[in-house]
Amino acid sequence: MRKLTLVVLFMILTTSMLFGEGLSKNARYIKEFYPNGYEKIKAIAVNEWGSDHSMVLFRINNLSDSLTEVIQLLSKKDGDLGIFTRAVANWSTRGTVAKNDKIIASWTHQGEFSSIYGIDADWSMILFEYEMQVSAASAY
Repeated sequence: MRKLTLVVLFMILTTSMLFGEGLSKNARYIKEFYPNGYEKIKAIAVNEWGSDHSMVLFRINNLSDSLTEVIQLLSKKDGDLGIFTRAVANWSTRGTVAKNDKIIASWTHQGEFSSIYGIDADWSMILFEYEMQVSAASAY
């Protein structure tokens, strides 16, 4: 009985740590400083998970953390805008590819990188594809 209690307690603690109690640091930052970008992320999460609030929260945090990591990768000296652009095209929300392309094009002309929060896309998949392609490109 005591072993079962410990297992149940461990599962509860693991679940609460996995899903957290609120927005991640990155999600809070985006929500505060780029509210329109946060609303785009939130809309994706709600569209995917509906009224499953714990999964909506998990997805918001996942997308926000992925977006932040993409920004960090692109900010590096060897950030590859071509690979990023293709990943955005592949993972843009339906009907937003042209708008997203215009946002990316504005970076090369204006140097305004904060407009990345206006892109409608699945940031976790963009991060995955970007890292996979950069790794493959450096392998040969």
